Amino acid sequence: MNPTERGLWQDRSFWGHLSTQFLGAFNDNLFKQLILLLAVSEAANIDIQSMAMVIFAFPFIAMAGIAGYLSERCSKQKVFVWSKVAEIVVMLLGVVGFFWLNRTSLQQSNAEQLLRTLAPLLAVLFLMGAQSSFFGPAKLGILPELFQPSDLPKANGMVVMTTFLSIILGMGAAGFILDSFGDRLWGPGLICVLIAILGTGTAMLIRRVPPANPQLRLKPSALIVAPEVRNNFRQDRTLLWAMVVSCLFWGGGALVQMSINSVGKQQLLAGHDRADTWTSLLAASIAIGIAIGSVLSGFLSRGRINVRVLRYGCCGIVLFMFLLSIPGPRDHHLLGYWGCFVAMTLLGAATGLFYVPLQTFIQARPVDNIKGRILATTGMANWIAILLCAVLYSGFDYVIKVNDWPRSFLFAFSALLFLPIVLFYHPDETDMNQSQPIPPCPE
Repeated sequence: MNPTERGLWQDRSFWGHLSTQFLGAFNDNLFKQLILLLAVSEAANIDIQSMAMVIFAFPFIAMAGIAGYLSERCSKQKVFVWSKVAEIVVMLLGVVGFFWLNRTSLQQSNAEQLLRTLAPLLAVLFLMGAQSSFFGPAKLGILPELFQPSDLPKANGMVVMTTFLSIILGMGAAGFILDSFGDRLWGPGLICVLIAILGTGTAMLIRRVPPANPQLRLKPSALIVAPEVRNNFRQDRTLLWAMVVSCLFWGGGALVQMSINSVGKQQLLAGHDRADTWTSLLAASIAIGIAIGSVLSGFLSRGRINVRVLRYGCCGIVLFMFLLSIPGPRDHHLLGYWGCFVAMTLLGAATGLFYVPLQTFIQARPVDNIKGRILATTGMANWIAILLCAVLYSGFDYVIKVNDWPRSFLFAFSALLFLPIVLFYHPDETDMNQSQPIPPCPE
């Protein structure tokens, strides 16, 4: 099916896609941020965020193969809708998890006790990751099937912008809920169920697309990385390196999210009676910047993948991360709370400039009969990086505690992950804009 000939802004499917992924990202980030904030105890100096991130990341790795298979074998629109139905079920289980939490106490003296208390909600977090692992390849892979190639940079810019706007609201709401609702967390849980239902309704606005590869057979290799996918990456080194850079990006992003929660609650806002609320606003400031940077990147690209925009964005990421790592007298940081808010907003803008061209390339480059599996494999690799960086965060946390360093040094460790991209990733713009250079792979 050829992309629609109507204008992007008049296309009902575009607005249905945009609304659905906005609502889904809001629910995901609200729930995940609630768990991450609960996993940081200022009083007992406990931080088990890395465990929560590992639990959330694992299903993305374990189920990426089958998710990619389904996105090729079935219509991506059907996978899109059914994954939203699954979200309703997961959010209902989340309500049950919050009921359980109401009956226990979070004032634990060690990490093991805190982990046991949060166990039911961590189980729901795992299921949320499983649901999202099927949603991702369909969400990204359907865009080139719905829209003109020249519309993809703008479409991706809008998708990334609205995704991070939803992160702003989700993360910001999480801290407010913890500080304001006390032990009545089941109430916001029910709201999450209603949002999941609404998101399922907006998914129905997306027009149907035929399966990209209806004759595709399920092979054992599809549960990991299919031979056709491995062959595609061997032949297309530009795509392979883009996937590697994407892994570093998402791994670094996981480190930054956990670092914000730790620096906010244990350094900038130590002893503050609404530390959860103000920490969540810090996390939201990055999302504000990403939304701005994503739209700017889409328009600066002018229908092409602009490598210069990507490079400027990556340099900005490293610069602002190092700036955020410097301690000082005001709020125990050189910039103070509000200076950090501004710096994190600029960090987010640089992130948007960097990531939109990279995502557009990975999305547009593969041929149609393998696109879903390429995107699923890239997603699996991203989540492996997130899982490894969650483990790495535990190591950074240990080093900082042993040496009695400021928590803001976590940002310096994160910057080191992006430094190789600045130094060594210099793709050719002509090659990046060459569409689908690899012939269809035999099945």
